[in-house]
Amino acid sequence: MRPNYKKIYTDLLLEKQPEKLKDEKIKSLISDLTTAEKVLKFNELIFGLQGEDTVNNHKLRSYDKQTIIKILQYQKKHNLSKKFTAMKYGISRTTIQKWHKDFGHEVK
Repeated sequence: MRPNYKKIYTDLLLEKQPEKLKDEKIKSLISDLTTAEKVLKFNELIFGLQGEDTVNNHKLRSYDKQTIIKILQYQKKHNLSKKFTAMKYGISRTTIQKWHKDFGHEVK
């Protein structure tokens, strides 16, 4: 069961920043929160980087298969090392290695 990100972010914005819900761009972005990547980008757009919290949140992130494959495709397209890719996305090198093992055959 997937979380209802539209409802979650609508409620958050109503409580913390109701003026942002009047923006048509924000409304359209909320309704398009279909992947983990889009949710993370939207969260950063709305609330910005939050210092130490972002470091701790990296430990708690989960990525859907579509986002994992997109990251691995980006790595392959730009011929990046696992270490550089891990630094760029703020995840561990061992996670990238595990993703290659699990999903590497699906990367085109």
